[in-house]
Amino acid sequence: MEDLSTDVLGTRSPGVPPLRADLLPGGTVPTDDERLERSLAFSRTHVSDDGQVTIRRAPAPPGYSGARFTGTCAICVRAGLLAPGGEALADVRAAVRFLATHDHGEAD
Repeated sequence: MEDLSTDVLGTRSPGVPPLRADLLPGGTVPTDDERLERSLAFSRTHVSDDGQVTIRRAPAPPGYSGARFTGTCAICVRAGLLAPGGEALADVRAAVRFLATHDHGEAD
């Protein structure tokens, strides 16, 4: 019985060498955490897709070497659950947690 492959990438003409992944353009896709960190490093601000959550790089006090951010959620501010000035976030990991916590979806 003849093997008739329907996998287009698995079939090639005789004499054509196989593709080598190391020769293909592109690279790895960054994680959401990496994209957030890059966004904050580049523009100092990240706004969620729905515009309700904002993370901003806070000015660092003299002598403080770590990254600090402020997170604000418009929905939580309106509900009185978060101060209008936002919440102080110590690092990117805290910013990621803040974004995940304030992903209210379609419920609000």
